[in-house]
Amino acid sequence: MGEFGIMASGMADQISKSIHTTPVISVLLIDDDIDLLYIARHFLEMGGGIKVDVVSSAKEGFEHLKRRKFDAIVSDYEMPEMTGIDLLKRLKTLGDRTPFIIFTGRGEEVSIEAMKSGADFCMQKGGSPRTQFMDLRNLISIAVNLRPSEDRQMNRDPRHPHCLYKA
Repeated sequence: MGEFGIMASGMADQISKSIHTTPVISVLLIDDDIDLLYIARHFLEMGGGIKVDVVSSAKEGFEHLKRRKFDAIVSDYEMPEMTGIDLLKRLKTLGDRTPFIIFTGRGEEVSIEAMKSGADFCMQKGGSPRTQFMDLRNLISIAVNLRPSEDRQMNRDPRHPHCLYKA
């Protein structure tokens, strides 16, 4: 196999290793709209690189987080028993620094409250599902990648919140 063949074979091995070792982002998605949960999971997982667990209440999400760590949390705001912001505050009080995105159908006042409470991003629901979930997927990647991998694993590194408004 000549020198070029050996070099090409080595490059193929490196590419193959990098493809197979790319970490998958684990996301906990919380919303009381069951249909939205499964549509969102479908679109978020469609491109690969993201694995989504779904729960239908903030209380259930909190219990789920006691058993498992995630790279990011995406939560609706308005749900029975506990809002997404109540869950966020509870997690922050416990020292949890997992990136948190409020995904809401409510307006600017919720976004401001989310940011003041420590949310990394706030995104308004609506519009084309494909575009909406592509934007959400990008926000998840940004929130997770803002944190060095060792901090991600240790759930540290508080950051400044950001907000995305949809026209």
